[in-house]
Amino acid sequence: MSEQKQAAYDVSVDVSRIFEAHILRYIAFCLPINDIACALRPTNKATWEALQECALIFLGDPVPPAVFAAHWSDPNAVRGLTRVQRTRLLSLTAATGDLANLEVAVAAAGLVPTADSVSAAAAAGELEACTWLLERGLGSRAWELDRALSAAARANQRPACEWLLGHGASLAEPPGWGAEDAVTSAARGAHLDMVGWLLDQGAAPSEHTYGVVLVAAAKGERPDLLERLLSKMPEGAVWGAILAAAEAGLPELMHRLYEQQFPERRVPPPDDLARLLRTVATGCDLATLQHWWHRLRGSREPSHEAKAAVIRAAAAAHTPDWRAKVTWLAEQGLPTASVGLEAAGCPDAVERLTWLQQELGYCPQVDCLAFAVGGGNEGTVRFLLSQDLQGTFDEENTSRLLGPALVNVTFTCRERLYEGPPRRTLELLRLVREAGRLPALPCLGQVFELALYGGHLEAASWLLEECTARNPGFRLSASHLAWGARSGSVRVMEWLRERGCPLGPEAWDMQADEGERRPDEDAYPPQVGAADSGCQAALEWLAEAGCEMPTYGEPYVTAAVNGDLRTLAVLRRLRVPLGTNSGALQLVMCYGAPLPAVRQLAGMLAEEAIPVPWAEAKKTMEGVLEYQRWGAWCERRRGAEDDDGWDNRNERMRGEEWFEELLAWIEAQRAAADKESRERRWGREGGRSGSGRGRKTRSRECW
Repeated sequence: MSEQKQAAYDVSVDVSRIFEAHILRYIAFCLPINDIACALRPTNKATWEALQECALIFLGDPVPPAVFAAHWSDPNAVRGLTRVQRTRLLSLTAATGDLANLEVAVAAAGLVPTADSVSAAAAAGELEACTWLLERGLGSRAWELDRALSAAARANQRPACEWLLGHGASLAEPPGWGAEDAVTSAARGAHLDMVGWLLDQGAAPSEHTYGVVLVAAAKGERPDLLERLLSKMPEGAVWGAILAAAEAGLPELMHRLYEQQFPERRVPPPDDLARLLRTVATGCDLATLQHWWHRLRGSREPSHEAKAAVIRAAAAAHTPDWRAKVTWLAEQGLPTASVGLEAAGCPDAVERLTWLQQELGYCPQVDCLAFAVGGGNEGTVRFLLSQDLQGTFDEENTSRLLGPALVNVTFTCRERLYEGPPRRTLELLRLVREAGRLPALPCLGQVFELALYGGHLEAASWLLEECTARNPGFRLSASHLAWGARSGSVRVMEWLRERGCPLGPEAWDMQADEGERRPDEDAYPPQVGAADSGCQAALEWLAEAGCEMPTYGEPYVTAAVNGDLRTLAVLRRLRVPLGTNSGALQLVMCYGAPLPAVRQLAGMLAEEAIPVPWAEAKKTMEGVLEYQRWGAWCERRRGAEDDDGWDNRNERMRGEEWFEELLAWIEAQRAAADKESRERRWGREGGRSGSGRGRKTRSRECW
């Protein structure tokens, strides 16, 4: 931190002796918000009362180091925070660039620094913080820097991008699951100069987001950049770019791309044709819709369902002329029986549905409720429940329609430091219940579990009453405690116990059933239990309650894979069993846990005198490395015509440094274990030979 910043945080001067309280109030509005709360407000009682609205300290802004250390150095400062919240603490502190505070935060959080922290620092342009984090856990995990590169590009931080590229980030590799490439991120931030610079460095958008970059260049009126992108666009990206241009309402770009993909008046296949018409109806104006409707319909007549989908998309369009588009499409004979289905999920759904009723005689359907509930729009749900909805509303159909929507709206976890759960979940549930439209018990049970997962106690209480009313035999189980423990809320866990929920080892760590899914269909079943939450208070509560502990070390595996060193230490202090062998350590290494977590777990095994077959562990990890190399080679060779065959001697993949560091550490442990074993054996044999003849003793000593 600069000397100027340090001077600004000098709290030794009592400014209240110089200025009156009412003058200090005017001065306060010229100071950084945290300086007011930490330095100015505490000076005396008058300023304390005059600046009551400035009582909060914002972690995203610089905090005086003395104040920060005084709070977060307390061992109990993060006792009630989950792992996600501690990760957020690191990210917020890294974004300020204050290395003293960052060091305190890392020590308090007890987490191995990850891409989240360095991404926050890079997006804020804090290169010193990036360097500090790289030296403390990310050096051998350079693939995580790709996500930081995308974050820096979206924030238009070119120096940070240059630094990341110089320290292992790659423009050629995808940034990993759930993240976008740097060019696409820069385009979403409307930083077209950054897009051009990244292209100069050899970057290219991925095929499925190429259209996003084209649209940004077109909207930013950068014809030079647009032409450059078009000249390099791969064939597989054209169709997605056509749809992106249509959704963005750019008919000229859409026409140009369409002529490139379908020359000589050719038309796309039926499914693609229907999708294109829906997208045009969503994003383009009436004139463009009319043009493409006549052009595409003249070549191939859309199916009845495709026509219905087009007018539904027009009714939910974000363009101001959506009414004109719906009216014109209805005049073309498109079916209007389901025209308001998607419109029910819009923020102004009541206005749209009312207009459709008045102009087209539309009668809302039962299916509209699913869109309204999924959008969390209480007013729309109330409006629909007051209507005579068309369709079957039995329990099975209700579960099919409303079940996924209720699951989606309930799955809102407490990922911020001190923010409570939203109330809309319970309000929507009560509305649906008042109308007698709750889904079947299995679906309600899943919503109940997700309410526990998110720590939504009020919603969970209401859902438990409903489940019990539906089935008097409904009983709480240890798995419910595991879902509640994942929230990290001791209050939720105590509430479950008060209602007879049994204790069980699942509460420490449990893999949810394969049938349990997050709203994202591609996501794995969630890990639940107190170990994954990383909340010390929740773990200690389980121990104090006498909850049976897992015997094979599963909580340690979860904590180590998460890079949660603090939770590993808490589990050890609570005497959670490590298992009878080194199986937990083997799993941790195979799952790619950060090396500091692997070392900490290995040290715990050594304390318990649990032997580790290091030679076998090395062989296993060499096999994992070989498999990963082969997978990387297959990915690179995808679509290639020539095939030179797989040769592991000539193949090297990104992230191999992590394997090398781990294998070197395993080899060092193996050598140390072998040396210790030899010394013990020599000691035993030396003791036996000492009582025999001198010749054997001298021979042993000479050897």
